[in-house]
Parts: sequence; C-alpha cells; structure tokens
Amino acid sequence: MAEPLRAEQPKPVRWVGSSKEDLSGFPKEVRLRTMVKKREAKIPVTPSSGNVFADMGLPAPEEELTKAQLASHIGHLIKRRRLTQVAAARLMKIDQPKVSALLNGRLAHFSSERLMRLLTALGQDVDITVRDKPRNRAQGRIRVLGEVHA
Repeated sequence: MAEPLRAEQPKPVRWVGSSKEDLSGFPKEVRLRTMVKKREAKIPVTPSSGNVFADMGLPAPEEELTKAQLASHIGHLIKRRRLTQVAAARLMKIDQPKVSALLNGRLAHFSSERLMRLLTALGQDVDITVRDKPRNRAQGRIRVLGEVHA
C-alpha cells in the first residue's frame, strides 16, 4: 500500500550569495535575519602615542620612526619618478637588493645619516633644524618634515 502524502516541513534557508540583491527572492524575515551582522567580541584598544615603535616597546623608538619616515620619502621619490630598483640603486650608488630592503621597510642596516645621504643622491635637500622644545613637553623630539608630491 502506498504511503499517505504529508505536507513537508520547510527547510531552513541559508544564503550564500554575493550581494544583497541576491536576497530579493527570499521572504522578508529571511532577508532581515541574513543582513543583521553578528557582533564580534570586543577587542581592547589602546590609544597610540603617535609613535608605533614606542607603542611596541622597541629600543630607540624615535630613531626607528625617523628612519621609517626617511625611507618613506625615498620610496615616494622612486615611485613618483617611476624608477626601477636598478635605476634607483644606480642613482643612490647602492646595490639593488639594498633598494629592495629599503622599500620593504627592512631598515636595520640603514642609519638615519645614510638615509639622508640617499635622499641627497636623489636630488633632495635635507635640512636639520635644532631649536628649544616647548615648555609643555617633557623632552625634545626628532621629526621628519617634508613635501611628498604625488
């Protein structure tokens, strides 16, 4: 004897589409449930001091920040002039692997002085200004100021 026909239970709908427009054919309650974002556990956030190297507790954080800023200026110059690493190396009188290291932020073998010499080799003026610190700051600081043109 044949089994009697039963009304099937609706299956849960699981959306795996790529856009909200893909949901248009689904019932309203399913669309709303799908679009609600699930809350992630809160991650504690610590405000920055303005120097990521100091925030990470590295030794000589001002020197590291200065080197990173000088290297960034060099990278912008190379990009703006559309130089290859080989051409940049030739202008700065260093080899190409050192240019690669510099552009990729591996600055352990570069001093601030050396980076300033590389900037002058790329036709930049580097000015060093020494002045009294403001009274509202506990100690002096080192800053790299410069114009980076796109």
